[in-house]
Amino acid sequence: MKKLLLASVAVAGLFGASALASDMPTKAPVIKTPIVTPPYNWSGFYVGANFGGGWTNGSLNIPGNNFYGGITEFIGGVQAGYNFQAGHLLIGVEGDFDWASFNHPAFPAPTLGSESNHWISTVAGRVGLVNDRWLVFAKLGGGWVQSEATVNVPGSPSWNGSNTNGGWLIGGGIEYGFKAHWTVKLEYDHLAQSGWNSATVPAVALNRDLQMIKAGINYKFESGLPTEAEVSRSCSC
Repeated sequence: MKKLLLASVAVAGLFGASALASDMPTKAPVIKTPIVTPPYNWSGFYVGANFGGGWTNGSLNIPGNNFYGGITEFIGGVQAGYNFQAGHLLIGVEGDFDWASFNHPAFPAPTLGSESNHWISTVAGRVGLVNDRWLVFAKLGGGWVQSEATVNVPGSPSWNGSNTNGGWLIGGGIEYGFKAHWTVKLEYDHLAQSGWNSATVPAVALNRDLQMIKAGINYKFESGLPTEAEVSRSCSC
């Protein structure tokens, strides 16, 4: 009888402890919210540098000697601009200045001479589509090229001239923000210019249309990422 009573008490205690445990509040599961990096911000001022190549596709119309077929050489320089971003749309303005090492060798007889370009400058508006760190843009504006030429036409005095010629610019490219303050770009530009006539008899017409392919890097004064995003990114690296 005593053993039966002890067993009953033990069973009752076991079921009572189980019931008490089931009534105790349980700890809620911890849900980790993923950290979402905010989209890249393209707005603000920037400065940078570029390099690439350019070529003319005009012709030097020398009477009796149409030898000229364009010049191709290295270009390099600097650029600066401002972007305003509204959602996926970007509107901006950019100017650049490039030094050029264009030089055409001396033309053969009966007409002797040479032609070279020394610098190129452009100013253009930009409009583009933004997808986070990627930007695809188009450019429209104008530009100037500084040229020198020497022409020796038989029967006429030797002529040497310098000319800064302007025209309209159209282009486009792609740009990527690889750091909070840094972007890289690749672009193509076409600069259409009016002709240039030498002061010789007969006159020599130099038709110059310039095409350029340039790679560049820009520094943004305004960070492309909020401060907290920059800190979290640097901590996770």
